This record gives sequence, C-alpha cells and structure tokens, in this order.
Amino acid sequence: MFSKKGVGTLEIVIIIAVLLSVALIFRESITVYAKNMMQTVFNDQNALDDLKSDQD
Repeated sequence: MFSKKGVGTLEIVIIIAVLLSVALIFRESITVYAKNMMQTVFNDQNALDDLKSDQD
C-alpha cells in the first residue's frame, strides 16, 4: 500500500508540523517565559555577586 521509504519521512514531516503549530499557538506565552528567564538570569544581582566572589 505505502512505500516503506516514505513512511519515515512522512512521520518526520508530521512531527515538525505539529511542533511548529504548537510554537505558533503558544508564541506569546513562550516569548514572555523566555524574557522572564533572561531577566532572572542576567539581572539577578546575587547571582552576579556569587560569580564575582568565585573568581577571586
């Protein structure tokens, strides 16, 4: 019925399509989450102070 060669490729295409759809649906939430994580990592003065004290 179906070629076995094309089945693997079709599965990969479907998985990529689903992942892209989920990313587009939750784009705003993902962006807000990423911005919050970046602010937490790079604006946390305690973490920066810990890094500076480790270097001394």
